[in-house]
Amino acid sequence: MAHERLLPELAEGDLVVLHDTGAYYSSAPWAYNSIPRPGGHGFLHRDGAVEPATVRTPQTLAEVVEESGLSHGTALLRGLTPGPA
Repeated sequence: MAHERLLPELAEGDLVVLHDTGAYYSSAPWAYNSIPRPGGHGFLHRDGAVEPATVRTPQTLAEVVEESGLSHGTALLRGLTPGPA
């Protein structure tokens, strides 16, 4: 997103915000590389306050594996007989 920028040291639990990354980031082909889709977050202005809002829940590794075809894992093995060693 930027080159040669000094940033403060980050610690576990810190949040990093990339403003205005656009829709492509949200629709990037994560499943192409079996990478879990990140969560999507935004914010709402209500009564002068800003509230965080989850737009999309982060994908779990189990969901990636299922989406990649876990339930059909042996589909191409049915009916095969072992060949000579």
